[in-house]
Amino acid sequence: MGRPIDKRKFGNTNTGGIGGESLDTTITGITGGAGYGTGDPITISAPDLEGGVQAVATVLVTGDTVVGFNTGITPGSGYTSPPTLTFEDRGGLTAIVVALGGAGYVATGTLSLEAPATGGTAAVLTVTAETGGVIDAGGVSITTPGTGYASTETPGQASTSGAGAGVTFSGHTFNTSNTATATATLTTTTDDAVLFDSFIHDSDSGSSNITGGDIVQQKGSKIFEITNAQGTGLCRLVTSTPASVTAIEGGKTVGEMRMSGTDSLGKTYYVTKISGRTCTVSQYGAAGWEFEDGAKVGWNLVSATVGKTIVLDNA
Repeated sequence: MGRPIDKRKFGNTNTGGIGGESLDTTITGITGGAGYGTGDPITISAPDLEGGVQAVATVLVTGDTVVGFNTGITPGSGYTSPPTLTFEDRGGLTAIVVALGGAGYVATGTLSLEAPATGGTAAVLTVTAETGGVIDAGGVSITTPGTGYASTETPGQASTSGAGAGVTFSGHTFNTSNTATATATLTTTTDDAVLFDSFIHDSDSGSSNITGGDIVQQKGSKIFEITNAQGTGLCRLVTSTPASVTAIEGGKTVGEMRMSGTDSLGKTYYVTKISGRTCTVSQYGAAGWEFEDGAKVGWNLVSATVGKTIVLDNA
């Protein structure tokens, strides 16, 4: 094998040898949101690459509306696409359960509730059924649902019109009309890396053909140690869809991987051997290729040059 591929093109240049990107400190497309407080949690989806570090963040608010990430986020690593951000549900009341009916209430009287702890607007109830001034179970209706209530906070009584006091509530339901949504963005600090499909043996989760991953180490012109979403293992370059594993000397299990690239005419090739500057190609698809089957050509990750190089698929 000639000079190996430059490690900067492996995709695993982050801390811990994990490729992909990290969570950027900005989020975009923020919509909705009421009743939030700074420091409320955000659920962030897991990294795409095996061994990636989970991103962790909380919300920053203005008033009670989400405006971004709070300080001190953990940006994580191993993301190849922006992760999904899931905010705690917030909304107006749809039902509330009377625990103690209090005393001194009259039918058709109004009962104002506490606003959400971190903002939003308060709900207002109407007393619909009482017995001797005590509100019956289910004896209220929601006149104004309010905004920004969470699943963890059942509001208490704030005030009444006319006589009545001492009512308490044991639970509530609410809609999600005030739940925030937003789109995460990723940093772009890692170099572009060779893209490939791969199949490794994974006894825990089963095996399948995976698009994307990182080269950990080049073992030869045809064999690499790679990491994909199912784990880490050795793989051999093939020109068909990666789908099997074989045993080599020493009892090591070797899966399959496939790299591809295009010439200046847009014609496709699969790579059968590769070093730091050149690769051997196998034609794929419709005729009209610049290079013959088995030709040794230059490669890069930027653009193909007529009669000289192909550009490998990269990410």
